[in-house]
Amino acid sequence: MTQRRHRCFAGGLITCLLLSLAGCQPAVSPTLSSPSFAHTATETQLPTHLPTVTPIITATPEPTKTATPRPANTLTPLPTLPTDEAEALVMELLRNNASCQLPCWWGITPSETSWETARQFLGSFVLDLGQGETKSYTLGNQKYVVTNFGIDYKVLGQTDFGVTNYNVTNEIIDLIWVLPRGTELSYQLHQMLTTYGQPESVLFEADTDYSLFHILLYYPDKGITAFYEGNFDRLSETYRVCPQGIGPELWLWSPGKVFTLTDDQFIGPEVVNLMSPINEVTDLALETFYLTYQKSDAPCFETPREIWETR
Repeated sequence: MTQRRHRCFAGGLITCLLLSLAGCQPAVSPTLSSPSFAHTATETQLPTHLPTVTPIITATPEPTKTATPRPANTLTPLPTLPTDEAEALVMELLRNNASCQLPCWWGITPSETSWETARQFLGSFVLDLGQGETKSYTLGNQKYVVTNFGIDYKVLGQTDFGVTNYNVTNEIIDLIWVLPRGTELSYQLHQMLTTYGQPESVLFEADTDYSLFHILLYYPDKGITAFYEGNFDRLSETYRVCPQGIGPELWLWSPGKVFTLTDDQFIGPEVVNLMSPINEVTDLALETFYLTYQKSDAPCFETPREIWETR
């Protein structure tokens, strides 16, 4: 059997927590190995005041539309919320996503929102905000400066922190990576399928080393990838998979960007090559999977053990 390691984005919180912002250690999101992002200067406007709280990617650059870097920290910091209000705001954002749809995340839109604007908003309520490595590239006459940032935040009712990482190119956020702490509030499988429709593809893996299943929903036309993980049950000849109630890891980017899932700096061949189209390893066609699992009470499904135990 091919030896597998517990991937960070496949629910491997041990690795993922190393990316969290503990003290002086910055959170680091997946870095880009090429100057593949370019952005329009249009910027999403985040709130100028906090609401009252009651409750790598392979892409062709667009060198004529890159944003001009601006001096850091030119916006006036928003006042820091008290702990209880900050925690309530996080929960509100996890539930309704600042009234925007993915790939917008908490009012921050890839290829539109500047890191300066996002930092002003996030810095008022997150537990920690850190900076990872910076790389510079030149392609043609255009210079690209890529920096990683990450935040930690408290998710009520959970022991571990929520973590979100941001790739920023030329001061504009171009990729958002959300770990699954709290995403079960609004992005369970039935919620994703109901809201965003049938994915272009659904990939599946049964990881026999850890008794884990992985389901990947891929929406390239919407700039969304959702990756679910849970434990399967070992039956005599099959593994039984019950995907309800699980929140995904999310990768969010501008739909105008082009990439492949096997890019090392995105999901990568190490994981994608272990996955198979859902129709090849279950009796569910893609459309059947989509129609069935829009329902929160959809039944479990099974996959033959021999498929995975001989790999």
